[in-house]
Amino acid sequence: MSTVIVNVPKKEEDFFNNLMKKFKFKAHAISTKEMEETALANWIEEGMKTKDVPLKELYKFFKKNGING
Repeated sequence: MSTVIVNVPKKEEDFFNNLMKKFKFKAHAISTKEMEETALANWIEEGMKTKDVPLKELYKFFKKNGING
């Protein structure tokens, strides 16, 4: 079994979901926000395992999401 990730424009999402159903593939759509939250959760989990925290990456994430520090 393999996993394929495809970025689809929002207006084309229904077309691709129907296409996946036609071929009996499982499809799951997640938003950009969900992907970002997952990335942040992974960074937090990594940080809990080590003393080193990639501050540059955190600042980049905060800046991208409009959080001023």
